[in-house]
Amino acid sequence: MPIQVKTTHVITDKELIVYRRNTSSVYQCRYKVGNKWQRATTHTADLKDAIAFAKKLHITAHVRKENNFVPIQRYFKDLAKLAIQRMLQNEAYGNGKVIYRNYIMIINKYLIKYFGKHYIDNITHNDIKEYADWRAEQLGRIPKRSTVIAHNVALNLIFEEAIQRGYLTEATKPKLSVDVKASDVRDAFVLDEVVAIRNNFDNWIAHSRQDSVAVRTLLKDYVNVLLDTGARPGVELLELTWKQIEIKIEQTVTKTDKKVELEDWESVDELVDEQLFRKEYAVILKIQKHKTKERNAVGSIYTYKAIERIAERNYGMTLNEVLKSSIDDRIFTYRELVTDRQKSPNRKAKLLTPKNYTNLFNEYLIEHNLLISEITKRRRVLYSLRHTYATLALEVDKVPIHTLSRQMGTSVAMIEKHYSHLDAVKAMKQLRNTETRYLIDNAEAVSEKYQYVSKKKK
Repeated sequence: MPIQVKTTHVITDKELIVYRRNTSSVYQCRYKVGNKWQRATTHTADLKDAIAFAKKLHITAHVRKENNFVPIQRYFKDLAKLAIQRMLQNEAYGNGKVIYRNYIMIINKYLIKYFGKHYIDNITHNDIKEYADWRAEQLGRIPKRSTVIAHNVALNLIFEEAIQRGYLTEATKPKLSVDVKASDVRDAFVLDEVVAIRNNFDNWIAHSRQDSVAVRTLLKDYVNVLLDTGARPGVELLELTWKQIEIKIEQTVTKTDKKVELEDWESVDELVDEQLFRKEYAVILKIQKHKTKERNAVGSIYTYKAIERIAERNYGMTLNEVLKSSIDDRIFTYRELVTDRQKSPNRKAKLLTPKNYTNLFNEYLIEHNLLISEITKRRRVLYSLRHTYATLALEVDKVPIHTLSRQMGTSVAMIEKHYSHLDAVKAMKQLRNTETRYLIDNAEAVSEKYQYVSKKKK
């Protein structure tokens, strides 16, 4: 039997104990409710007051249990910290999601700040409504639907943590809703604007300051890959390493009725008997850092040329040489500028990863009159490149929606929801069924299996 220290006081045998730790001047208490021991602080260094507080706490817990309430109350901030801890543990065990970072930011910056000193089981629907008003004041605007959904998910993670630990019941858990209307159309760039975005970079880079050339040049390659793959701006590409890409080259044959000089064609092997033999590049990006799970995305010659330029700038090597080497740096990096004053025999220029390209891309759009969409009258951002990719893939390239969902790492339902404005009129070319009609019109005679046979008796 353990020796009882002088600072431990048994108030009710096997039911209520008041004690003080060696490292604290404030008394704690342990009390039993049902078959479980609970711990709490008495918030006082006075023994008499501590005993009175502990007795009241013990009685209150029993009364709450008899009335089918959660017997133990805990502050919201304590459960929020436990929810964060669970997400970090899942990440450490390899079961985490990239979106957890966003939820943790929301919990720390908004939820704890507002609900921190509320008891977890006392939060009402009215509290949730008041929080929505407070959040709009903090943001300085009405939040987007996606923002409200993210806040609700983070809040539900804390409520679920409380339920698992017995501090909240399913019946008393607040019901959350999304009362913000979703935008009808995603702000994408039309084809003419895409041409302008691609072609204006070189002149923009040439007119920049010396210390901005490297970062602007990398932005050009970054934007080209975003437009070519539909990847999400941010970690999906910025965390990608050289070991996480694979190049596939296929030779295709195209018939032509006129003589074409080889130098007029990029990546052409030869022209034989009025047939063009061309190399088609596919760059497989093995995206690890993703909103839900790992996936492979495929880029074309635009992606190939972009990473080829990065390899040459950063290492003075061909893309093939970099891929065969042991280099495993992040791909989207730029070499820092080392001025003559900073140069020394031991100084080597570092490879830097841009933290955020939002402001620089915003500047580029403003300077080229591309910021505001003529269709929606709203501002475009880096994420608009992803919407542009999806729109062109559906309207122009006729990519099947299931294939597109795998490429972009999203569900078919989400694509249908956000791109439902691509209606039958806009998809007229896809609905002409040219190939199908050709096969029908040029089919052989109807099979005997389907020939008409009179059922009248001879």
